[in-house]
Amino acid sequence: MKIDFKKFKKYTKIDKSDFVEIDVREMFADNIYNVTGVGIADLKLAEKIFSSDDDTEFSDDEVSRVRHHAASLLPWFLAGLDDAMR
Repeated sequence: MKIDFKKFKKYTKIDKSDFVEIDVREMFADNIYNVTGVGIADLKLAEKIFSSDDDTEFSDDEVSRVRHHAASLLPWFLAGLDDAMR
């Protein structure tokens, strides 16, 4: 699955009628690295997200890990991730 963390939609309204595109690579990678990650697989995932550019291919295991780590973040991130994964 391809995900673009560089041009990530941050919805500014709950009905998703308005959004801004932001780069969440460093923020999300730092969260995995410092807060929710455990072990080498999560370290590699954080590095991959941080160094990603545009649409980046993630394996099924990586997508599962992304969803796991995102679960602790704010609702706007979850909404943007849901759209990015379509």
